[in-house]
Amino acid sequence: MPANNRKPPAKMLEEARKCYELQVAGFSTYQIAEKMGFSQKTVRNRIDLHITKRVHPKVDEMRTRQITRLEAYIRSLWEKAMSGDEKAINAAIRTEERIARLFGTDSATAFVVKVDTPNDDIEVQRMIDQYYAKKPKD
Repeated sequence: MPANNRKPPAKMLEEARKCYELQVAGFSTYQIAEKMGFSQKTVRNRIDLHITKRVHPKVDEMRTRQITRLEAYIRSLWEKAMSGDEKAINAAIRTEERIARLFGTDSATAFVVKVDTPNDDIEVQRMIDQYYAKKPKD
């Protein structure tokens, strides 16, 4: 190790890549830490490092340019698609799907489910009533 007790950058980047790949494979931060011999904080730092080094610094600018082009494609296909041209419709749909992926609007949708739990006493009484209603009389 260098004199300042820091790991060489190449070694840290390799560790970062491994941590990230394990996370993508479904391992928890705790499991990765155990496997790699790191603390969970180190694992999180390595994953952040990998993501930071992996993403191109001009990705937002690139995404904006790509979306602008895709929107131009949609405009050029619009009339044919609206007149029923099947090829134009399919091309427009594929282009719209690409835009949705870039914006993340086709991601999983969160649902909120509210479950009313009945009062246990009332539920027990209902079950007893149901039981006796079905029980043959002696």
